[in-house]
Parts: sequence; C-alpha cells; structure tokens
Amino acid sequence: MRETVIESFACPNCGSSVELEQVLRSEQEEILEARLSCTECKGVYPIHQGVPDFIPNTEREGHVAASFGFEWQLHHEGGFEADTVFGRTLEEDVQYFFDAFGISPEDLRGKSVLDGGCGSGVLTLALAERHPETTFVGLDINPSIVEIFEKGRRLPNLHVVHGSVLDPPFVEESFDFVWSNGVIHHTGDTRRGFDALTKRTKRGGKAYLWVYEKKLSPMVALRMILTPLGLPNWNRKLLYRLCQVVSAMTWPAVKIMHLFSRIPFIKKNAHLKILTLDRGYRELVLTWFDVLSPKYRDTYSEDEFESWFRDAGFEDCTRHWWPVGIAGTRS
Repeated sequence: MRETVIESFACPNCGSSVELEQVLRSEQEEILEARLSCTECKGVYPIHQGVPDFIPNTEREGHVAASFGFEWQLHHEGGFEADTVFGRTLEEDVQYFFDAFGISPEDLRGKSVLDGGCGSGVLTLALAERHPETTFVGLDINPSIVEIFEKGRRLPNLHVVHGSVLDPPFVEESFDFVWSNGVIHHTGDTRRGFDALTKRTKRGGKAYLWVYEKKLSPMVALRMILTPLGLPNWNRKLLYRLCQVVSAMTWPAVKIMHLFSRIPFIKKNAHLKILTLDRGYRELVLTWFDVLSPKYRDTYSEDEFESWFRDAGFEDCTRHWWPVGIAGTRS
C-alpha cells in the first residue's frame, strides 16, 4: 500500500478519517506491515503483506469471505480457467468495461476507479497496467486478495484493499468511476451494497453495477434442488469435485448448443445469445461453482434494478445487453 491512498480511506465503523499510526516494514514507497487507526472511534486496521485490512470481525469468518476466498485462491492456483474469467478473454473484459460505461480510454486519464468486489483482480490489474495516469483501487472480501497485490506491486497507480462492499472503507464521493460486476447479489443485503458503493461515486461520475437476472436456468434449478440438503455448508473441495463431474456431463450439450449461435434471431435475443455461448470445460467448472457455492444469490429485474439508480440520484441510465447491468451518471 502506498501512503497516497490513505486520504481516501474512511473508517468502516463510523465514517471518520484514518491515519497511519505505525509502520513496521516498508520497501521503497510500499508500506507492507503497519497499522491504521480511526481518528474518532479509535478502530485499528492492520496492513499486512501490503494490503490494508478493513474487514469487520462479523464478516471475516463469514460464508461470503470463505466461499469466494476458496474460489479465487483456486483460480490463482490454476484450478479453473487459465486465460479467461467466466469465458471472457482479457481483451473482452477490458472492452466490456469501456462499453458498459460508454466511455473511451481517454476518459480515464487523471481519474480514479473503484472496483468493488474485484475477485480474481485480472481486470483491475490489466486496466492499471494500461492506464498509468489513472488510479485504480481493488476492493474485495476474499483473503486471497493479497495475490493481486503481489502481482501488481510494481504499479504505483494500483491499490488493493481487503474490505466489504457493504461497508466500503472510503470517503463518500471519492471515485470518478465505480465498477461492481456480479458482486452485491452475493452479500445477503444487495440494496445496502448498492447504496454503499454508489455513494462513493463523485457527483458527475459514473457507476456500473451488474446483478443476477430473475430467471430460471439448469444451474439455478440444481441449486434449488440441493439447497434443502444443506448446500451452503458443504465441504468446498467436495463441491469443487462435484462441479467437475457435472461440467463433464453438461459440456457436450453446451458445445452442441453453440452450433446454433450464429442463427440471426438467436444473435438478437440476449437470453439465447447467453445460452449458446462457446464455453470451455474449465470455465464451466467455475460457473457451476460460482452458482452452487455462495450462500446468497439474489436476483432482480431490469426495471427494479434501474429504479435503484434513479432513487440514488443517477441520470442517463443505460442497460448492458447482458442483464442485469446498469450504468448511470450521478447528478
């Protein structure tokens, strides 16, 4: 962590500023081991291995942190897809970022970006590498976030924070762009996560958030069948093996459906377009695990989710073709 980011921090408990209290180890400009403290409530937040830790004790050992900690650590270790994340290549992910906001790379110059729930960190790292004049902050609850710091510690414009999207440890209205792709619906309180992140958007800044659509799919159907059997509490290694087996069984059907992807009316229908995507086996394993492992998986309609943006004072709302993704400008 670099000292320049501290001015954007706020205590997740009371919202007051925090200050650097003690530095135990640093290398060049990176603070590796230290302690931050709240100027009001005196809450203490350690910096360990270069990553400030703002996780509330109630969430540290919770299901969300454990589930996604396992998932993304396994991803870093090569347990899922190697060159893609949920089937998107790095170039496709970067283009998705710009398309969703409706901006060009030039629009990022001199700006700040919060990735609320950065997961694997692949996109956050890529954007920071390509746009050195832009400040990027990756926030995530999973403990494997230290892997992102290690991969990006050479980048002075990248900061990695261990924290919750329900209580983002940042001053309100501190980011020009707030991005949260497929995160808040896993928190158990989607609206609270939405409000917390959008409040960190500057006036005139943009926010893009994506949540699950309210619909039925084979994956959701299996989740519904297994949930009464205690699915959220299953051993995650066992669940990972189950996802490998289910993926092997369903992958041939996925490949067959992809043969229909170029039919014109399918290309014009978002749901059919998604259904006929070309998915690799390892991507399918990640997707199955991402559907079955989380305790919370809330769903919404486009109209409902867009109404949240309007309630929060956002204008010029646009919908991404893959529902439900909404971008808006804060008035």
